Amino acid sequence: MKHFNYPPDNNKIFNWIKNNLYMKEMKRSQPIDLRKSPLIPTEQFIIPEVYRDDLDSIMVPYGTIKSRVDRMAYEISHKYYSEEIIALCVLKGALKFYHDLFYNEHMWTPFEICTVRCKSYEGTESTGDVNFTGFNFNKVRDKKVIITEDIYDTGRTLNKLLDKMNEFKPQSVEVACLLDKPERRLPGIEWQPDYTGFVIKNEFVVGYGLDFDKKYRGLKHIGVLKEEIYQD
Repeated sequence: MKHFNYPPDNNKIFNWIKNNLYMKEMKRSQPIDLRKSPLIPTEQFIIPEVYRDDLDSIMVPYGTIKSRVDRMAYEISHKYYSEEIIALCVLKGALKFYHDLFYNEHMWTPFEICTVRCKSYEGTESTGDVNFTGFNFNKVRDKKVIITEDIYDTGRTLNKLLDKMNEFKPQSVEVACLLDKPERRLPGIEWQPDYTGFVIKNEFVVGYGLDFDKKYRGLKHIGVLKEEIYQD
């Protein structure tokens, strides 16, 4: 499925913006580092009762997430502008982030909607093996691809996905990641995503599409789960 999200091109003002803003180099913004930021008590937010008792705190409020994702969409549009890309969503955790990133008012780049399932987790721990389903990798040959992922933690899944992708010789591959957990990185994995929302400490986070055993995806904010919930 292809989605074309062009802005109107019928006036001199827009042509000036296109020629003077979008065609210039933009310095890419750095992720927001929250590792030293205090967590926010849940009492300061309206939290659905079904989630409230399981959460220790809120790490990233929805408004902050939205503003950061807006900026990421703007930077992608600035780089690619009218070049069509393959926008590949890693299911299921990145689905909310993917939607807000590509169906964004600042996203003017035409994109093809694609999804892939990367199976490596059971509960809280990675199994070590990664299997890919639901995506025909032949589609990426000679194409520009942006992979959208929820969390860059150990790096194992993304590393194997990039290796698989490169077997099919895409024109380029970039990674847009909502959260980065550097403390979780495996030895030898040193590359960084091209677009990152937030750098966070090693807390067990849920919400904004992130789950624990298929729960909490519908939480609007990114929250920290109480230890007794995922240790049981």
